[in-house]
Amino acid sequence: MRTYQSTIFLLSKAQIKELEEIVRLFEKAEKDLKKSEHLDTKLTIPCINELRYAGYHIAKATSNDNTDENLKKAVGHCKRAIYDANESAIVFLLERIATFQNDYSKSPNVSTIVLGYSKLKQEILEISERIQHNKKQNRDSRDQYYEACTNDCDRLKDIESLLNISRDEINVLEARDVKATRRFILGILISFISLALIATNFFISKA
Repeated sequence: MRTYQSTIFLLSKAQIKELEEIVRLFEKAEKDLKKSEHLDTKLTIPCINELRYAGYHIAKATSNDNTDENLKKAVGHCKRAIYDANESAIVFLLERIATFQNDYSKSPNVSTIVLGYSKLKQEILEISERIQHNKKQNRDSRDQYYEACTNDCDRLKDIESLLNISRDEINVLEARDVKATRRFILGILISFISLALIATNFFISKA
């Protein structure tokens, strides 16, 4: 059995700096993990796996086993963990937003309540396209997109929250429109019936 001797105090300044960067990224990943967990615990699995791999390489790096290479791999896994946490949340939020759009696809009241709705739809589309593009890339290269993915996730959370909050106000207008339509139809029916009665009485009186 191979025995490793900890070399944490024998690391070079550059390696220590890299280790500090790993700590920063690891903490960032944990923070984003909690945000995803708040949406759905199933979203955390890919991120947790990447953090597990990062921990494995950190242990190897501090045990005098290809230190530079393992530190570099740990950095990559931490970045991919951040990406995975945010990507999973983005996909989840896009599904929620799609539900909102389907629910109110024919409603003219959305633009009344949600100011700048057209611009928001364009933002949503751009984020969705970026995620689809990233999904097509090699998994090992996704760490390049972790910062952009984090920004997209934060923005999408704001948009989804705004749309969800707007539901009640839109529903009030929808109900009001339905009542107005019913009153209009009822008014037409009453007018038609009244005219029919007048015409009937007229013809009866002439008979």
